[in-house]
Amino acid sequence: MQKYNYLSGFGANRRKKSVQRLMGNAINFFELCLVIYQLIVKEKVKSVLRILTNKFVLTAVAFLLLMLFFDQNDWFSQREKEKELDATQQKIDFLNQEVDRMEKELHELNSSNDKLEQYARERYHEKREGEDVYLIIPDSLNPKVSE
Repeated sequence: MQKYNYLSGFGANRRKKSVQRLMGNAINFFELCLVIYQLIVKEKVKSVLRILTNKFVLTAVAFLLLMLFFDQNDWFSQREKEKELDATQQKIDFLNQEVDRMEKELHELNSSNDKLEQYARERYHEKREGEDVYLIIPDSLNPKVSE
């Protein structure tokens, strides 16, 4: 049994012509859409070019380039100065912590004679009368290996 084909049989020529006409109309429609799209794109390009060639826009772009790249305080110099400022701020914070620690230690030394004596013995190798102080200093230049 043969399948029925729309374009074969009785009145096939007339149907073929109508399909061709419809296809031609579709092609013309797509061509028309393409032409309209190209016109729109051309108009957009023209409007963009018109804006870009405006003297105020060109002046603003030149000014931005000058400020960002060619000025004494350009963008890159500002970033370096910010990094340097951050590093300095970290040093200040560390030194403030050290000052706080030393003030606390000074307060402890001034408030207790036992702490003052311990500090003098440890740091300055002070001793009482009749005491002998032995310092054990490791030989860091020639360490001996035990066998």
